[in-house]
Order: sequence, then C-alpha cells, then structure tokens
Amino acid sequence: MTEKDLFKYWTYFKIIEKDFLNLSEIIEINESHFKVYSRELIKLLVITCSEVDAVLRVLQNISKLGSGDGRLSIEDHFHFVKKHHSYFFKESINISPFDITLKPFENWNKKEPPSWWTAYNEVKHHRNTGYMLANLINCLNAGAALTILLLKAQKSISENRLPMDPNIRLEFFGVEYNYNIVIT
Repeated sequence: MTEKDLFKYWTYFKIIEKDFLNLSEIIEINESHFKVYSRELIKLLVITCSEVDAVLRVLQNISKLGSGDGRLSIEDHFHFVKKHHSYFFKESINISPFDITLKPFENWNKKEPPSWWTAYNEVKHHRNTGYMLANLINCLNAGAALTILLLKAQKSISENRLPMDPNIRLEFFGVEYNYNIVIT
C-alpha cells in the first residue's frame, strides 16, 4: 500500500466526517443525547463501521499479516490488534468543541467486540429490532475508531507525516488528537 492508495481512504473519511459535522447541526452533541437514534444514524453507523473494517484490513496488509482473501472477522481483527497494536485499547479521541473524549477500543476483549461494533451488526442484520442501537454514542465511537485506525495506517506508510494532501485535516474527530501513535 502506498500513500497514494491510502489517500482514497482519507477522502472517504472526509465524506463521513462531513456527515458528522452536518449531524452536529441537527443533534446537539452531548451526553444527554447519546441514546438518540434515527434513520440518519443508521446510515452513518453502517458506513462508518464498514470503513473501520476496511481500514483494519489495510493495517493487516501493511503489516503483511493479512490473509489476502479479505475474509477477516472481528475476532481476527481483535487478535491482530492485541498482538501488534495493543495500545489501541487505550487510545482516545477528544472532540473538543463538545468536550467529549472517546475511547472506542477500551472495552474490546476476546469474547466481546466493542459495543458500537455489536450495534453495527445488530442494525445490519436485524434492522427491525436493532435500529435503536444506531444511536449517537455508537456512531461517535465508530467515527473515533476510524480516525485512530487511519492515523495509524498513515503513520505506518508515510514516515510519520500527516496525509499528503494539505486539505485533509481533522475537523470533527481528533481536534486535539495527539498524533503520537506508537509504531510497532
């Protein structure tokens, strides 16, 4: 994977991030609204988590650990992260305009994926009963996870530089993100 290849993921990230910015004009981003759910949040959760899955595959390929066949489960991702990027479990994103700090991988363990990932699967496979799980906090955590993963991928392939396009800057997620992810 080259920096040019990764740029495609960043441009899609910017589309997702713009959706979050637009959402913040409709739903006030604060703890009292974390359980708010909507059809728009279903869309945002599904596209964000799909991209999380894609970037986890990119990280495994960068590390030359991916199977190449694209058939990786959340359990496969967990073992990869635990073995090669265990610091992810402590990483946080601060959304400073709203004074919210998120640790999207904090409670991920061998038996249970992050709650936002479980919500994604419920919404994806059981929309009629799981739609209420497409709530604000699950979407925010999925977005924070995607941000952390992309920053790690960027740092892995570009000698610690930020994205090659100066127009790509974090506007919603990681406003105060400390870009010191450990390279292992």
